[in-house]
Amino acid sequence: MRRRPNAQARAEDSMRKSKSISIKQKRNLIIFSLMDSLFWAYYSVFAGFLTTYFLQKGMSNSMLGVDMSLYMAFSFIGSFAIGALCDKRRTNRRVFLPFFISTLLLGLACYFLASRSIVLTFILYPLIGVSFTALGASLDTWMLRAFCQDSSLYGKARGIGSAGYAVASLILGQLINRWGFGMIPAATILLGCLDFLLVLFTKEVPFEEKTSVGADAAADNRVDFKQLFTNRPFMVMLLIIFFIGLANTPITNLKMVFLKNVGGDIAVIGLDAFIAVLVQALFIFISGSLSRIPIKTRMFLMSLSLFTTMVLTALAQNPAVVILGSVMSNLSYGIMLPTNREIVSRNVPKELNTTANTISDTVYGNFAAIIGLSYSGFLMDSLGPRAVAVLGGIITLPLTLVTLGMAIRSRRQL
Repeated sequence: MRRRPNAQARAEDSMRKSKSISIKQKRNLIIFSLMDSLFWAYYSVFAGFLTTYFLQKGMSNSMLGVDMSLYMAFSFIGSFAIGALCDKRRTNRRVFLPFFISTLLLGLACYFLASRSIVLTFILYPLIGVSFTALGASLDTWMLRAFCQDSSLYGKARGIGSAGYAVASLILGQLINRWGFGMIPAATILLGCLDFLLVLFTKEVPFEEKTSVGADAAADNRVDFKQLFTNRPFMVMLLIIFFIGLANTPITNLKMVFLKNVGGDIAVIGLDAFIAVLVQALFIFISGSLSRIPIKTRMFLMSLSLFTTMVLTALAQNPAVVILGSVMSNLSYGIMLPTNREIVSRNVPKELNTTANTISDTVYGNFAAIIGLSYSGFLMDSLGPRAVAVLGGIITLPLTLVTLGMAIRSRRQL
């Protein structure tokens, strides 16, 4: 007879605990949605407007292409180092804060130097790349830990983050068009300081216990890269991400050149980012539902979307078609990012998740971009912007066919 009250008490305690977890996750969703939206709003200043300012101050397409290649090279190196540092120190927050401040200070320095010496700006700008890519991946890994690897909650928070980028791009584009490029340092300080303070006062969820054992690993927490580069699902996704990045990053990073070629201005680049990234935000937001689609089918869809981007950009005669191409590009990324995070979460040891996510983001946004941007500026100056889109189509067409074959084979095995 005594067991019933105890059993009932345990059941009630379990229900209370479940309810408290639900409330905690709702609170986490609000905090990380705000944190991520501020971070990507802050990033939007650097992604389109700062480099556009460099062009306005006399930097050529070729020079900007080389500078962004250097930016990506520094980012590639920094991402490995910072991702490994997070996993070694078993913290995202304490590594995030100092590197975030460095991007803010360097961004302001680049803005004020551009009107005085475009050569010094050319030298200084790549240093921002040391930490920017790694910060985004680190924040994603922190969110996934806080949400207990719940892809649906992560998708909602990350989707709101992308929406922050979209809204900031639209507003900042209009402000710059009306009041001038002085809005860049104002937005950098406002958005950067707000996000820094939110990260500073948000508690971090402890890292999971190590899933791999070994005397050396236990002794010094060294990051074992061999576990990543022998992980077949991770490496297949990494290869696909590389070719997507090779085709897309020149289009994304030099978007102002494509828009100006068909009559666009600084306000249009803000509108382009707003519309396109809202699509990205939507697909990331509903990624929990999209996870029901087989992974290889998603790989095909993101490849097909990007091939469509290349066709639209190559044929564009006005800004509207370029914007439509941006929509398809962001649709591709909106499928790719959650899919990649899912593959890492399922197949990579937990203690290597930050490193794996950082490597993925670096291969897409930096390693592939180093190659793509190293020739795209010169290609634009010699053959015109459309040549870059045509080359992107040549890269993405075989990728689309290969991923289609993978999806078909996967369905036949079911």
